[in-house]
Amino acid sequence: MFNILKSFGQPAEETKPAEQFAMGEISHQGLVDFVNGFKDSKVPVSEELITSLGLFRDEMMKLPNVVRFEIKEADQKAVLVGDLHGRYFDLVQILEYYNILEEPEKMPYIVFNGDFVDRGYYSLATVATLVYLRHLYPGKVFLNRGNHESAYATVLYGFKSQLMRDYSEEEGNDIYNEFLTVFYALPLITVVHDSIAVIHGGLSVKAANLPDDSPRIQEGNVSYLDICHTLGEINAINRFGEPDSCLIVDNLLWSDPSDLNEGALQPSSRGMSYLFPGNYTRQFLDANNLKMLVRSHELVKEPRKQHEGVCVTVFSAATYAMEDNEGFVLEFTQSSIDNYELPQFESIYFPRADEPGGIHPDHNPFMTMPPLIQLLLAQQMQPMQGSE
Repeated sequence: MFNILKSFGQPAEETKPAEQFAMGEISHQGLVDFVNGFKDSKVPVSEELITSLGLFRDEMMKLPNVVRFEIKEADQKAVLVGDLHGRYFDLVQILEYYNILEEPEKMPYIVFNGDFVDRGYYSLATVATLVYLRHLYPGKVFLNRGNHESAYATVLYGFKSQLMRDYSEEEGNDIYNEFLTVFYALPLITVVHDSIAVIHGGLSVKAANLPDDSPRIQEGNVSYLDICHTLGEINAINRFGEPDSCLIVDNLLWSDPSDLNEGALQPSSRGMSYLFPGNYTRQFLDANNLKMLVRSHELVKEPRKQHEGVCVTVFSAATYAMEDNEGFVLEFTQSSIDNYELPQFESIYFPRADEPGGIHPDHNPFMTMPPLIQLLLAQQMQPMQGSE
């Protein structure tokens, strides 16, 4: 277990707008200054942030739906990071643990597997730092999309309200709209060393479109075949838009594994997508010549291995939503793919909202709304409730 950071600047009083800092040129020292700016409870200059996001979006749009990279050096580490959900201090702990701020020449390959925003207090700091990292290390840093990288989630679960808190109304709306174009452009899957598929939620199973398609599995209003989409088929879809604009995207971001090693699809308590058993996971891996599926999307208090060990859930937001979970990442080298490690870390303590010194990082604007408004929103957007 690691706990690198002994202290972290307290959240500022909730003022509007926050003090802004200049982003400067993209460089390693610029990254350090960028991190320190957020530690000081400041936010990037709005015009510079929008420019940075536009450049990042344009780069993401050039990428396929399925991104691949190989680990070039035998002893080079690859690190897979799960949901962060605005837990900026957890992100900085990870950067410190791998000495990225001190020894950039030892930078590992890192895949951030979606759900960068919402629920946590520091969503802007978290996702903006990931964008900066990608600008600085385009061959080492990879970002997948999660189900919270959408308008649907970010309105309800806090990211948009954070931008409106930290910037003027006009600036906040402009930045938010730019972020949505970024989210829509993010790739869906990263394949590491032709061995591991990293997907935020899980597998996409083919829908039955023709009367003679057989066999069928009915889930909700959709009939499914018992065949998973291949990476080639996923690469052919249009990923740009809200998740529900494409069933394949929706399932990649929202599905979860069941505890069954054999069986059929099952309904999901999320009200979105389905639960898939181990025979689907093995079919997907065999069809694409892969060894393992690594996904996130679910709060797990310890690393969870399913489907005879070939499906691993990684969740990196410690003390998520006031739970007592530790965060963890998955790391390996060329020679240790089958013997990966799972470094764990504890969250850094912040005062609760009713204590002196700031607002708790899990402050959720939804929970501060009047009860009637909460009820109406919950009824209208019930599938999002309880989702990771």
